[in-house]
Amino acid sequence: MLQGVFMQAAEWIRNNLKASVNLSDDLAAAVSDFALTWAIFEASEGERTNCIPEKLFPLAEKLSHKVSETFVDDLLAYWSIRYVTSASINWRFEHIGFTDVRHSELVKSVLLGIDSFLVNKLTALLLIVYRYRNNLFHGNKDITLLENQTDNLNHSVELLQRVMLESGKFRFLGS
Repeated sequence: MLQGVFMQAAEWIRNNLKASVNLSDDLAAAVSDFALTWAIFEASEGERTNCIPEKLFPLAEKLSHKVSETFVDDLLAYWSIRYVTSASINWRFEHIGFTDVRHSELVKSVLLGIDSFLVNKLTALLLIVYRYRNNLFHGNKDITLLENQTDNLNHSVELLQRVMLESGKFRFLGS
């Protein structure tokens, strides 16, 4: 049995970390939503493998016939505004932390509008979200630096939820 008083994570952080003034309720909710949604996505689409990036292109290829291009383009517009300035990739892009040059080049090509194939656009968005996942779970662990990530996490959740709905595999979890 637990001893003491249980607190929501955001409340505990605010009470115990001096620099936590930057942790808004919106950010706490976005991190929580992203973590839970990613867990379901990885369980349903990852097929029990540690190599999620290699699953993303085949997944995008399968779903490119189901997912609306308008939906993909709307999300792509958000990330293009964030990572492209004056028709060039900006400084923020490097902070995504791509380690695979092929992935980085694909995402750049899509963000710049050079590659307009739906399957590649969807793959690029999934790769961005995958890097957010890695950065959140394995990268910079300073929660006080996350405040400007709320919109990124919310857009990521929107993408993951749509992909899972179209794929339908999540319905078999726990069966």
